[in-house]
This record gives sequence, C-alpha cells and structure tokens, in this order.
Amino acid sequence: MVADRNAATRHRWTVPVAVACVACGWFLLSSLNTDLGAAQLKFHFYDVPTLMRAPGSIATGPFGDAATRDAWLFSVVCVVALGAALAPMFSASNAAWLGCLAPFALMALSGAILYHNFS
Repeated sequence: MVADRNAATRHRWTVPVAVACVACGWFLLSSLNTDLGAAQLKFHFYDVPTLMRAPGSIATGPFGDAATRDAWLFSVVCVVALGAALAPMFSASNAAWLGCLAPFALMALSGAILYHNFS
C-alpha cells in the first residue's frame, strides 16, 4: 500500500516536468543553427514544416507568409501532442500512458521526413 502511494506521488510530478522540458526544447531552444559567414540562422522545432516544404530555406531562413502559417499550424500540432502526453494525469486508464508517446512520435515522424527530403 505504501509503495502504491509513493508511485502515485512520483507520477504526479514526473509527467508535467517531462512535458515542460519537451515544450522548452520545442518552443524556446533552437533545434538547428545554420552559420553562413556572418549570418547565423536559427530554426526552432516549430519551423520544421518550412524545412519540409522548402529544404532550400536552410540557407535563407524561415521567412515569409507561408513559413509563418506553417509555424503556427505546426505549433498547434505540437501543443496537441503535449496535451496528449498529459493524458495520464487526467485518466486512470492504463492506455492513457500511450499519450506520452505522442511527442516522440511527432519528433520521429518529422525527423524521418526531413531525412528523406535532405538525402
């Protein structure tokens, strides 16, 4: 009984901390830096659709109306994936833990598409 209570306490804070770390990595930190002489371009995870649509933008940067629209739409997808990762906090179902795989699945799919486009 004590072990169950300790496990429940541990799960109460581990999921939000993990989701917060992923959110910081996606929205606050640069995922890709490009140095072109004096120019330094920074791409965040939410700029990935711009690179998928136009791989040449790695040299010019994520600028323009289409890049802004792509970033906003992909940011919504990212927030939904982060929300799915919080499912274990709101559901007692064992299947709710599968929601924690949503951020990884999004990153793996994005990485596979980028790898295919750049190779």
